Amino acid sequence: MEITLEGKTYPLHFGLKFIKELDEKYNQNQGIKFGIGVKTIYARLNSSDPFAMYEALHAALNTEDGVDLTESMFEDWVDDLPNDKAYTDFFDKFVKEFKSARMTKPLIKQSDKDTKAVEKMMEKVVTDNLKKNLQADNTEQ
Repeated sequence: MEITLEGKTYPLHFGLKFIKELDEKYNQNQGIKFGIGVKTIYARLNSSDPFAMYEALHAALNTEDGVDLTESMFEDWVDDLPNDKAYTDFFDKFVKEFKSARMTKPLIKQSDKDTKAVEKMMEKVVTDNLKKNLQADNTEQ
């Protein structure tokens, strides 16, 4: 996958440098947790957050000499797209490539698994609370 910025085309990379940059950005406790940045940016990309796209593109361009994507360059790139569909198409393609890249795929797979486990746990908590509330209502009557 490539992106054209200021008339020049650059390849996007989702390798170790990509992961390292995101880990450095999102690692809050200074402990090394490989992939925490990928999992965080993946969650943010799933919300269609344009700033998340900027951060992910910045990391994906990290391997190219002389490319330091600025917010201004990103904003100009978005503004220069012909329409909203061009942006959403790029966004969708980017996420698809990001999810299937050799280095990020296992991290995203684990993130999806973790998300489903949390959703299931939350569903159980809500269901249990509803049952308790119904039982409490029935005993009061």
